[in-house]
Amino acid sequence: VKSGEREREKRKEEKREKREEEEEGSKMRLWVLVLAAVVVVAAAGVGAEEEVVVGEERSLNPPEISIDFSWARSMQDASGNVECADKLTFAYRVMIRSGLFEPTNVAVRISPEEMVTLTAGTVTTSTGTVGTGNTAGDSFIVVDIGDLSSLTETIAVITFDVVIKRDAVDGSAFLSDQSIVVTQDFWPATSQNFIDGIFFTCP
Repeated sequence: VKSGEREREKRKEEKREKREEEEEGSKMRLWVLVLAAVVVVAAAGVGAEEEVVVGEERSLNPPEISIDFSWARSMQDASGNVECADKLTFAYRVMIRSGLFEPTNVAVRISPEEMVTLTAGTVTTSTGTVGTGNTAGDSFIVVDIGDLSSLTETIAVITFDVVIKRDAVDGSAFLSDQSIVVTQDFWPATSQNFIDGIFFTCP
């Protein structure tokens, strides 16, 4: 009898220990789940906060735009002087570097100064399409670059020919008032004036 009672007590003790182990295991698993949830929420919160802050900072900055100008004579006499009726080739290199903001409806307008005549049919662009400038009588150029992706660098090289008017000046002068304007949705236009002094004479 005593042997049977001891056996029953032993089994009860084993069951109690097993139950305690299971309860302890359940508590441990619960703590792990809670900790994991806290980490996930914290990580999500930090990520969301950083994304919002960075996004706002970047979206407030317009795309970076830089413009370079160069020119060449189509023909050159022995003196090397630029004269009235000479044909010149102008080239603009327009670089647009976008951030998170996606530039849309980007266009470039170039207005040659009054002392030259734009040669119709000579306007070319490496990016986009020529909207105005290649039709007889056009006095300015419009190149439609269109919509650009975010976080990209776009370069458009625009070239065209002009002829210095025969009656541009009596004597000598500088070509120095050529205007280029880059426009896009949502941001103010970027404009610069070229040319930095092409000296010519009208003998």
